[in-house]
Amino acid sequence: MCAPNALRDAPITDYYPAGSTVIGSTNEPTGWCGGTGKLEVLLREEEGKVEWRPVSGSHIDVGPVCWAQNPPGPKQQLLYYRLAASERK
Repeated sequence: MCAPNALRDAPITDYYPAGSTVIGSTNEPTGWCGGTGKLEVLLREEEGKVEWRPVSGSHIDVGPVCWAQNPPGPKQQLLYYRLAASERK
């Protein structure tokens, strides 16, 4: 795991509805082999409805950083995600 210790103190990058349970995640396809798309979470709401929700990430600018090699291109800095439950939808 290459996540820096600063991740514990990093700001929340996105929210999901309070009372929901995260039951899975997906990586939105980019249509390019080896590419990474945006993170999406699969949620089960309190009423049982299942929904996909895209979530935002951010970069950590202090400490070690995770990099993904995409040959033949340059290394790309990976995003970090910190999600929290919120009453807002």
